[in-house]
Amino acid sequence: MTIINVSNSAQFQAALGRAVGGDTIVLAGGNYGSGWISNKDFSANVTIKSASLNNRAHFDNLQVTGSSNLRFEGLDIGHSASSRDSASTIYARVGASDNIKMVGITFHGSADHNPRNDGMGLVVSGADNFQLIGSSFRDLNRGASIEKVTDVTVASNSFQDIRSDGLNFGAVTGAVIDKNSFTNFHPQAGDHADAIQFWLVNQSQGSSNIKITNNVIMQGTGGGMQGIFLSDQRAFEYKDVLIQNNLVYVNDAYHGIFVNGGRNVQVIGNTLLSKSTDHKMLWIDLNSGTNFTVKDNLADTILVQPEATGVTMSHNASLAQMAGIRALIPNLNAPKSAHDLIIADYGYHVPGTGQPGPAPVATVLGQSIGSMVDSGSANATSAQVTKTAIASPTSVLPAMEEVFLVAAHHGLAPATATAAHFAPSLPLYQVHMDHFVALP
Repeated sequence: MTIINVSNSAQFQAALGRAVGGDTIVLAGGNYGSGWISNKDFSANVTIKSASLNNRAHFDNLQVTGSSNLRFEGLDIGHSASSRDSASTIYARVGASDNIKMVGITFHGSADHNPRNDGMGLVVSGADNFQLIGSSFRDLNRGASIEKVTDVTVASNSFQDIRSDGLNFGAVTGAVIDKNSFTNFHPQAGDHADAIQFWLVNQSQGSSNIKITNNVIMQGTGGGMQGIFLSDQRAFEYKDVLIQNNLVYVNDAYHGIFVNGGRNVQVIGNTLLSKSTDHKMLWIDLNSGTNFTVKDNLADTILVQPEATGVTMSHNASLAQMAGIRALIPNLNAPKSAHDLIIADYGYHVPGTGQPGPAPVATVLGQSIGSMVDSGSANATSAQVTKTAIASPTSVLPAMEEVFLVAAHHGLAPATATAAHFAPSLPLYQVHMDHFVALP
């Protein structure tokens, strides 16, 4: 367990050559240019970290291929746009590698608040046991794309000043996407900007065992983007999916949660809202698939298409059908934070806080609910979905050990005072681009 201190690119490459499992390579502040790590298989984690978060080690590009057991901490990755760059330029790439962790990394483009002249923050492909924790993505055409990966955790990251998608996933097995924040997207005409998007274009398999929980998606000062989007199922499906306790507040977009080709999908306790003057209603849309459970959600509206079967609905609140609920959200048109959009009994709540604040919806609405009934039939129709019963809340957030099956959040445990800074104290944000084309 040796600590190796380096201060330039040549020393860094030399340190990689002599490091063994358990060693830590500490990088002094400065520009290390393009970093290449290839065919480095360590018996235990080798940590590569900045000596100081106030003067981070910077890489214009970082590429990791054919390697295992590497942990990156506190690095700065990216560069200003050049004539050689395009929207598909990749600043960091991980391929054909196992047990790679990225903690507290800053991914960025030109840092001019114009993501239209920048590339992609991170691409991960053909990897197992990948973790991305407590990192920030800013000034990028697209945040991160992760495909053909088994066991991936993306948690407590922030995305801001993004043009297109914040997070893309393709053909993943075992994915936890938890407590990330997205805001200030800047899509241009023709973009299909999503905070979190799953696609299967040009893939050889579907995605399965997916948990999308506790994420906050706020439009901020940017343009309208979409929330959680699972589509392009082709011959495959999205199997065993939990979408729980997420908040989406955006205008000029329809898709709050969209599922096309799902099997065994739970949509529980999410909030999807837009201002009352928005001409597009933010919805939960079950486009196709089978065996859906939809309960405890608060949304502008909820749709079930004919191709979605085996849908069980209970205890959902639709503003389109229950106008009285708007009175419980006095700052709906100008929320200052996610807290302005929280009501008791339904939808998103700050993780770990339970059911705070306002009086239960049933008490406030009283008899205004009228004849609305629970549409709990095995095959709900789009018309039935909007009929909501007021009942006791049934949503319970999953325990930490259920969401993080391998204790992925242990990566944030501060062994030192410096390490504690890797967990962002304030949410950051993201954006997206055309998504029906496979990434390079």
